[in-house]
Amino acid sequence: LVIAGGSCLCACASTCLACITSIIAGNSDKLDGGNNKDDIVKIKLRRLNDRYYHEPQSRLLDKVRLNVVSNIKIVKEATEKESKAEKKVQQKQKKELEQKVTQDLEAGISTTDLKHKYRPVAFLIDFEGDVMLKNMELLRKQVSFIVHTAKPGVDRAIIILTSPGGSVAHYGLAASQLVRIRKANIHLTVCIDTIAASGGFMMASVANEIYAAPFAIVGSIGVVTQIPNFHRFLEKHDVDAYLFTSGKYKRTVDIIGEVTEEGKQKLQEQLDDIHGAFKDHVALSRPKLKESIEDVATGEYWLAVQAKELGLVDQIMTSDELLDHLVKDKQNDVIEIIQKKDKTHMISQFFTSITANLGLFNRFQQQQFQNNTPTPMAIS
Repeated sequence: LVIAGGSCLCACASTCLACITSIIAGNSDKLDGGNNKDDIVKIKLRRLNDRYYHEPQSRLLDKVRLNVVSNIKIVKEATEKESKAEKKVQQKQKKELEQKVTQDLEAGISTTDLKHKYRPVAFLIDFEGDVMLKNMELLRKQVSFIVHTAKPGVDRAIIILTSPGGSVAHYGLAASQLVRIRKANIHLTVCIDTIAASGGFMMASVANEIYAAPFAIVGSIGVVTQIPNFHRFLEKHDVDAYLFTSGKYKRTVDIIGEVTEEGKQKLQEQLDDIHGAFKDHVALSRPKLKESIEDVATGEYWLAVQAKELGLVDQIMTSDELLDHLVKDKQNDVIEIIQKKDKTHMISQFFTSITANLGLFNRFQQQQFQNNTPTPMAIS
């Protein structure tokens, strides 16, 4: 009875949560005029300077470490002197900035351009690509924001790229998206912390410069396809598989049809054509590889330290080191462009998850109850 009562309560709770989930999902659709709100990708910005700015971190350390010299008179005097000197430097810098700004305004420079001039922005995209690039729409939105917002020749874009490659068409489109940044005269830097191979390197190659961590995987400029064929298996078991095509080369090699030498040769020609386009793309994007493209476009991949010697990478440096340099030395604002999650959709997913877990628990309870039911005498 206790188990049955618990199962009943779980079923009721699961039903209630399912109703709430469907109501939230329904309201979400109404807000979007009947369209699926999940399909609309929105972006938001967050400033990352505090992550790379060392002064607040040093102050945090001062709060917890033991300072054995703080009460010494001469140390106190030296500290006050350093503080006064620092204030004087800051006041001097402020006056110099005011003078420069006044001169720029008199020269007719707009206030918007002044913001970019004295505080350039480094727009950051953290891109992780899968085989079919499911986050293509997000990348499109991020690139469009940079193209329409960044100041050409002043601001810059940084892509932390992680991808082992994938579909030719999808990664070709992703590379073309990054080309939009170059065409807008915005300096583009790609950082490879772990891997940018095949299609991933196709994207990276369009950058003005490529930075990579020492043990990052780089390269794999090649094309591959693999197709299992069950024709002989089906024929052996007297299974007829029909394939109808229109066009001599509509299907060259597929999973059920008979594979011919002509079909294999045609497929290889298609792969070679794609490989040739891939090599041309890399050589055009990185002129330093024009003479050696045949040596590096063998499908091999290398560690970044080796790739640098081959001209595939420009600098051995992690993304954190680069961003730290931009914040500390170049006085850039590092602004990351990320996806904005819809709160209604997140609540709906939360309730859906709870409903599913309660359903599993309910079925488990019913199974336990059935297992504990005594077997009738006639069966035993």
